[in-house]
Amino acid sequence: MNDVVKTRWPVVTVAVMAGVVGSLQVGKAPPVLDVLMAEFDLSLSLAGWVLSTVGLTGALFGLLAGSVSDRIGHRRTVFFSLLFIIAGCLLGAISKDVITLLTSRFLESIGFVGVVVSIPSILMRVITSRDQRLVFGIWAGYMPFGMAVMMATVPLLLVQTDWRGIWLFNALITAILLVFFMYMTRNLPKRQGPQASTKILVAMIRVLSRPGPWLLAACFMAYAGQWAALMSWLPTFLGEVSGNSMATAALLTALVVFVNVPGNLFGGWLLQRNFTRWHLVAFGSLCMACFGYGVFVDGVSDTMRIIFAVAFSFTGGLLPTTLLSGAVLHSPTPELTATTNGVIINGANTGTLLGPPALGTLVALVGGWQATGVAIAIGGGLAIIFAILLGVVERRLQTNN
Repeated sequence: MNDVVKTRWPVVTVAVMAGVVGSLQVGKAPPVLDVLMAEFDLSLSLAGWVLSTVGLTGALFGLLAGSVSDRIGHRRTVFFSLLFIIAGCLLGAISKDVITLLTSRFLESIGFVGVVVSIPSILMRVITSRDQRLVFGIWAGYMPFGMAVMMATVPLLLVQTDWRGIWLFNALITAILLVFFMYMTRNLPKRQGPQASTKILVAMIRVLSRPGPWLLAACFMAYAGQWAALMSWLPTFLGEVSGNSMATAALLTALVVFVNVPGNLFGGWLLQRNFTRWHLVAFGSLCMACFGYGVFVDGVSDTMRIIFAVAFSFTGGLLPTTLLSGAVLHSPTPELTATTNGVIINGANTGTLLGPPALGTLVALVGGWQATGVAIAIGGGLAIIFAILLGVVERRLQTNN
């Protein structure tokens, strides 16, 4: 039971900013992808894996990270995770070959995953029940907000420095946030319940024995695969098809990414008004399938492509808030919320992992972008199927309760 009397908004702010700092590491790569491809002689497929390192790490270690966080403490996990991000940024800035670059991205990814599985549990300790959906609506925007800020900032930074300077800039920002986070969270309420005594394997088994976390993860996987693929390759697509400069393509993509944030907030608003979770997921997925297909249709004007991409991102924003808020409902106990979040993050990052390289490989095989819209639409269809199954499970939970 949540017995917080008043939401501690300063803690909420710094906690959300930890997620934003993590997502900066995702957003810094797409605008300089052409530069990285030239400097390290990367193919389209390998470049896709540079973009998807976060997804790989989350897909492999999301559940484990959540269980470890429940075990050793959420604040401590965020502390070490931010240190990993700093180390990754510094290593990336001095990388001379692909292996070192990928290793640096792996370190950043470990840190990112540790942050995003831990923050929701910290938020639950400092927010009232009344503010829960609002706060989680704000939290769900950490990824698009951070990516958009970084994509919009990179062209400005490139006037003064190169991509390595951008990596060093991110190390500095993360270090500053780390200091603020540890100071603002020094008096967190103590955790209630048996988290510290719950064995990691037991916690994982208890969560995985329930269908809800699996379906939340599956919905997030389908969503993230579409969204990450389109956002990662949109700068390249706009440069090739529309002839935009790297700076213009990055700014347009930043706009598309950013509109996902009001979509997140709108999703939280709809949940607050008792819209059904699976309805929101299915509707958002249908819109993503249609608008995503429209982005890549031959003969569409450049303006319409951007409009379709904006609509794709905004309607897709309904999903993260809706799915992340389901962790509390589908967790076996409140004490295992981070572990349940780990399952969801596993799904989200599996989509993030597979989406960009799959799209890059498809473009390379077909020799163009003409089949991309169909691939996006298929991802939307899968999300709709998973949403329907999620609705069945949640109706059973409501009946049993």
